[in-house]
Amino acid sequence: MSGAGGLDERDLVARCNRGEEAAWATLYQRYRDRVYRITHWRRWRFPPEEADEVIQEVFLALVSSLRWFDFRSSLETYISHVASNRCISALRKRMAARAGGQTGHLSLEEVEGFLGDDGDLPDQRLLEREQQEILLQGVRRLGQACQSILRFRFVNGFSYQEIAKLLDVQEGTVASRLSRCLTELREVCEGLSGSEWKKLPRPATTS
Repeated sequence: MSGAGGLDERDLVARCNRGEEAAWATLYQRYRDRVYRITHWRRWRFPPEEADEVIQEVFLALVSSLRWFDFRSSLETYISHVASNRCISALRKRMAARAGGQTGHLSLEEVEGFLGDDGDLPDQRLLEREQQEILLQGVRRLGQACQSILRFRFVNGFSYQEIAKLLDVQEGTVASRLSRCLTELREVCEGLSGSEWKKLPRPATTS
């Protein structure tokens, strides 16, 4: 077969690992749309240009990692896994940048999942609109660790499993940290408002 376009997965991977440019071009054409959907997923909240950079990182990573692909899953599943890991790495870099001196506060845009006109979350509305400003102030008074885990759960909408992978901890640790941070946020907001914040969600035991 002279062209790479009609290759099955095994032949395509074999040719890529031999360094055939036509095979790499075929791989990119076949799976770019899949990788694009992952990196531009709204829950990552990447700007378009950052998501496009992650696409390039994914295919660069495949140059070295594809040789270890053992066909226990489909090639699309494997590439999707690489893309998801690269997105998580990009989020970790953002967290590290903040820890290194950039602002540790959430912007109003970052808490739009809390505060937007249609602020319905997967489980329930976080707060009524008249409490928005107090919530924003409360979140800003939390430590960076609490701001991050609350953002991941209620703004990005990540599951406990996704947060655990992002933070490199156990899912049970995510649950306990989220519970502690919500308790802290509730106490801060009560101090700011002088009333009991019963509408803050309590973390579920499952994702």
